Amino acid sequence: MVTGRISGIASTFPPALAQQDAWDGFFSAHFSNSRLARRVWRTTGIEQRHTAVDPRVDDLSRASTGERMRRFADLALPLARDAVSKCLENCNLAPADVELFTVASCTGYLTPGLDILVARDLGMSTNVQRLHIGHMGCYAALPALSTLADAASARNKVGVMVCVELTSLHLQPSYR
Repeated sequence: MVTGRISGIASTFPPALAQQDAWDGFFSAHFSNSRLARRVWRTTGIEQRHTAVDPRVDDLSRASTGERMRRFADLALPLARDAVSKCLENCNLAPADVELFTVASCTGYLTPGLDILVARDLGMSTNVQRLHIGHMGCYAALPALSTLADAASARNKVGVMVCVELTSLHLQPSYR
């Protein structure tokens, strides 16, 4: 019986923003300095957030879906390439060794897909089997990992998965 195993893991994050700086520089006004919002913000235990888009500099809360997806394309591709490259390096694998490549994201879509672009940019084989799992929220990582593990185990193939979630692209307008 062939079984799959996780041989390596890597992660890449956008820049960090201090929780208090985010409140002082944007969210206080966004929530009309609501006492309740301030209390929730301060009691989360969060000290910093990794944000692809810093709302103090670039407020996308009223951006169109098209603008958000253009930003996703610009920001997600380098993060995904970096994470996959680091993972392959940790496993002593070359991109050409990857036979199954799965991408999960619910925060952005692009055409050609992130899976195609990362595979191309890293030099994976043109025969690599690809799968994009979307429209499932953050939960998508679980079925993505399960599907990849099943395929890798059943066919004794080398698989790689990357999850890219850029939630800061989807800040909603304040309605207060």
